[in-house]
Amino acid sequence: MSDRRPKAFAPIEADVGYPISVFCKRSGLGEAALRSARAAGLKVRYAGGRAYIIGADFLEFLANCPTAPPGSGSREGVPE
Repeated sequence: MSDRRPKAFAPIEADVGYPISVFCKRSGLGEAALRSARAAGLKVRYAGGRAYIIGADFLEFLANCPTAPPGSGSREGVPE
């Protein structure tokens, strides 16, 4: 049987570097959402053959995202 309990999210701290797997668990982003975020400009850093996301990079990325969900008809947060 699959485990359908909600994921345990945790805050993303600005001064911490997260391995991708840890970042996804803490943020709640799945593979597709992470791919979309990376394509939209989320920085990923590499060290020792591993990929990391710095908390400050994610928080900056998040602060620059539109405030209205796609398809809502609102243009709030979307540059002209």
